[in-house]
Amino acid sequence: WLLDNCPGAPAPDPPSGVVPFRGFVHYVAPLTFLYDAEPPLYFVLRAMYAKYWAHLNHIATAPDSLLPLSKLFEQLLVDHHPDLFFHLLHTIQLDPLAIALPWIHNAFVTLLDVDQVLLLWDRILGFDSLTLLPVLAAAVFVFRSEQLLAATSKQDVLDLFADCSMLAAVPLLQHFLWPEV
Repeated sequence: WLLDNCPGAPAPDPPSGVVPFRGFVHYVAPLTFLYDAEPPLYFVLRAMYAKYWAHLNHIATAPDSLLPLSKLFEQLLVDHHPDLFFHLLHTIQLDPLAIALPWIHNAFVTLLDVDQVLLLWDRILGFDSLTLLPVLAAAVFVFRSEQLLAATSKQDVLDLFADCSMLAAVPLLQHFLWPEV
Protein backbone atom coordinates (compact mmCIF):
# COMPACT_ATOMS: atom_id res chain seq x y z
CA TRP A 1 0.00 0.00 0.00
CA LEU A 2 2.75 2.44 0.96
CA LEU A 3 4.61 2.07 -2.33
CA ASP A 4 1.42 2.39 -4.40
CA ASN A 5 0.12 5.47 -2.60
CA CYS A 6 3.34 7.29 -1.79
CA PRO A 7 5.62 7.48 -4.80
CA GLY A 8 9.18 8.12 -3.76
CA ALA A 9 8.75 6.45 -0.37
CA PRO A 10 11.60 4.11 0.46
CA ALA A 11 10.88 0.43 0.19
CA PRO A 12 10.49 -1.12 3.63
CA ASP A 13 13.17 -3.51 4.80
CA PRO A 14 12.23 -6.82 6.37
CA PRO A 15 12.54 -6.92 10.18
CA SER A 16 15.68 -9.06 9.95
CA GLY A 17 17.42 -6.43 7.83
CA VAL A 18 18.30 -9.09 5.22
CA VAL A 19 16.60 -8.43 1.93
CA PRO A 20 15.97 -11.81 0.27
CA PHE A 21 17.92 -12.12 -2.93
CA ARG A 22 17.86 -14.46 -5.86
CA GLY A 23 19.49 -17.66 -4.74
CA PHE A 24 18.84 -17.25 -1.00
CA VAL A 25 16.87 -20.48 -1.10
CA HIS A 26 20.11 -22.31 -1.92
CA TYR A 27 21.21 -21.82 1.68
CA VAL A 28 17.87 -23.12 2.99
CA ALA A 29 17.23 -26.16 0.78
CA PRO A 30 19.89 -28.55 2.19
CA LEU A 31 18.78 -27.81 5.74
CA THR A 32 15.24 -28.96 4.97
CA PHE A 33 16.63 -32.49 4.74
CA LEU A 34 17.80 -32.25 8.35
CA TYR A 35 14.87 -30.54 10.05
CA ASP A 36 11.19 -31.40 9.82
CA ALA A 37 10.01 -28.33 11.75
CA GLU A 38 10.43 -24.70 10.81
CA PRO A 39 11.68 -23.17 14.11
CA PRO A 40 14.91 -25.19 14.41
CA LEU A 41 15.54 -24.85 10.67
CA TYR A 42 15.14 -21.07 10.95
CA PHE A 43 17.56 -20.79 13.88
CA VAL A 44 20.19 -22.95 12.20
CA LEU A 45 19.82 -21.00 8.94
CA ARG A 46 20.06 -17.71 10.81
CA ALA A 47 23.21 -18.80 12.62
CA MET A 48 24.86 -20.16 9.47
CA TYR A 49 23.91 -17.11 7.43
CA ALA A 50 25.24 -14.72 10.05
CA LYS A 51 28.48 -16.66 10.52
CA TYR A 52 29.19 -17.88 6.99
CA TRP A 53 26.86 -17.16 4.09
CA ALA A 54 26.66 -13.40 4.68
CA HIS A 55 30.37 -13.25 3.79
CA LEU A 56 29.57 -14.71 0.38
CA ASN A 57 27.02 -12.02 -0.40
CA HIS A 58 29.02 -8.83 -0.27
CA ILE A 59 32.20 -7.67 -1.90
CA ALA A 60 34.92 -7.23 0.70
CA THR A 61 38.55 -8.06 1.33
CA ALA A 62 37.94 -9.49 4.79
CA PRO A 63 38.98 -13.11 5.31
CA ASP A 64 36.35 -15.63 4.21
CA SER A 65 34.66 -13.08 1.96
CA LEU A 66 34.16 -13.44 -1.76
CA LEU A 67 37.29 -11.63 -3.03
CA PRO A 68 39.89 -13.56 -1.01
CA LEU A 69 38.07 -16.83 -1.70
CA SER A 70 38.09 -16.08 -5.44
CA LYS A 71 41.77 -15.23 -5.33
CA LEU A 72 42.49 -18.43 -3.41
CA PHE A 73 40.66 -20.50 -6.04
CA GLU A 74 42.70 -18.98 -8.86
CA GLN A 75 45.97 -19.37 -6.95
CA LEU A 76 45.24 -23.01 -6.11
CA LEU A 77 44.40 -23.81 -9.72
CA VAL A 78 47.53 -22.08 -11.01
CA ASP A 79 49.69 -23.84 -8.41
CA HIS A 80 48.20 -27.32 -8.89
CA HIS A 81 47.60 -27.34 -12.62
CA PRO A 82 49.03 -24.31 -14.44
CA ASP A 83 48.58 -25.93 -17.87
CA LEU A 84 44.86 -26.31 -17.24
CA PHE A 85 44.49 -22.74 -16.01
CA PHE A 86 46.24 -21.26 -19.04
CA HIS A 87 44.48 -23.63 -21.46
CA LEU A 88 41.11 -22.43 -20.21
CA LEU A 89 42.13 -18.79 -20.03
CA HIS A 90 44.06 -18.43 -23.30
CA THR A 91 43.06 -21.29 -25.60
CA ILE A 92 39.38 -21.55 -24.68
CA GLN A 93 39.20 -17.90 -23.57
CA LEU A 94 37.15 -18.82 -20.51
CA ASP A 95 38.05 -17.57 -17.07
CA PRO A 96 37.86 -20.56 -14.68
CA LEU A 97 36.54 -18.23 -11.98
CA ALA A 98 33.49 -17.55 -14.14
CA ILE A 99 32.56 -21.20 -13.66
CA ALA A 100 33.68 -21.60 -10.05
CA LEU A 101 32.29 -18.36 -8.61
CA PRO A 102 28.64 -19.53 -8.58
CA TRP A 103 29.73 -22.74 -6.87
CA ILE A 104 31.59 -20.78 -4.20
CA HIS A 105 28.85 -18.16 -3.84
CA ASN A 106 26.14 -20.79 -3.40
CA ALA A 107 28.31 -23.05 -1.21
CA PHE A 108 28.11 -25.79 -3.89
CA VAL A 109 24.34 -26.27 -3.58
CA THR A 110 23.94 -25.76 -7.33
CA LEU A 111 26.61 -28.35 -8.20
CA LEU A 112 26.56 -31.24 -5.75
CA ASP A 113 23.91 -33.62 -4.46
CA VAL A 114 22.41 -32.76 -1.08
CA ASP A 115 24.32 -35.41 0.84
CA GLN A 116 27.60 -34.08 -0.55
CA VAL A 117 26.62 -30.49 0.23
CA LEU A 118 25.87 -31.44 3.82
CA LEU A 119 29.20 -33.28 4.12
CA LEU A 120 30.97 -30.18 2.80
CA TRP A 121 29.04 -27.89 5.15
CA ASP A 122 29.93 -30.21 8.03
CA ARG A 123 33.61 -29.63 7.23
CA ILE A 124 33.02 -25.87 6.97
CA LEU A 125 31.51 -25.96 10.47
CA GLY A 126 34.31 -28.19 11.74
CA PHE A 127 37.10 -26.01 10.37
CA ASP A 128 35.07 -22.84 11.03
CA SER A 129 36.15 -21.47 7.67
CA LEU A 130 34.82 -20.97 4.16
CA THR A 131 38.27 -21.71 2.75
CA LEU A 132 37.11 -25.19 1.79
CA LEU A 133 34.83 -23.72 -0.89
CA PRO A 134 37.61 -22.53 -3.23
CA VAL A 135 39.67 -25.61 -2.35
CA LEU A 136 36.83 -27.87 -3.50
CA ALA A 137 36.29 -25.74 -6.62
CA ALA A 138 39.96 -26.14 -7.56
CA ALA A 139 39.76 -29.86 -6.75
CA VAL A 140 36.82 -30.28 -9.15
CA PHE A 141 38.79 -28.59 -11.94
CA VAL A 142 41.88 -30.73 -11.29
CA PHE A 143 39.72 -33.87 -11.10
CA ARG A 144 38.27 -33.09 -14.52
CA SER A 145 41.59 -31.81 -15.93
CA GLU A 146 42.03 -34.48 -18.62
CA GLN A 147 38.63 -33.74 -20.15
CA LEU A 148 39.12 -29.98 -19.74
CA LEU A 149 42.49 -30.07 -21.50
CA ALA A 150 40.84 -31.93 -24.38
CA ALA A 151 38.08 -29.32 -24.64
CA THR A 152 38.19 -27.06 -27.68
CA SER A 153 35.34 -24.65 -26.95
CA LYS A 154 33.54 -22.93 -24.11
CA GLN A 155 30.56 -25.17 -24.68
CA ASP A 156 32.73 -28.28 -24.23
CA VAL A 157 33.86 -26.94 -20.85
CA LEU A 158 30.33 -26.03 -19.79
CA ASP A 159 29.10 -29.47 -20.83
CA LEU A 160 31.72 -31.11 -18.61
CA PHE A 161 30.29 -29.31 -15.59
CA ALA A 162 26.63 -29.70 -16.55
CA ASP A 163 26.20 -32.80 -14.42
CA CYS A 164 28.43 -33.12 -11.40
CA SER A 165 25.97 -35.08 -9.31
CA MET A 166 28.38 -38.01 -9.06
CA LEU A 167 31.15 -35.96 -7.44
CA ALA A 168 32.06 -36.82 -3.84
CA ALA A 169 33.15 -33.73 -1.91
CA VAL A 170 35.21 -35.30 0.87
CA PRO A 171 37.36 -37.61 -1.31
CA LEU A 172 37.99 -34.72 -3.72
CA LEU A 173 39.11 -32.48 -0.87
CA GLN A 174 41.29 -35.21 0.64
CA HIS A 175 42.97 -36.08 -2.65
CA PHE A 176 43.53 -32.42 -3.47
CA LEU A 177 44.95 -31.52 -0.06
CA TRP A 178 46.90 -34.73 0.54
CA PRO A 179 47.59 -36.29 -2.88
CA GLU A 180 50.23 -38.76 -1.65
CA VAL A 181 48.28 -40.23 1.26
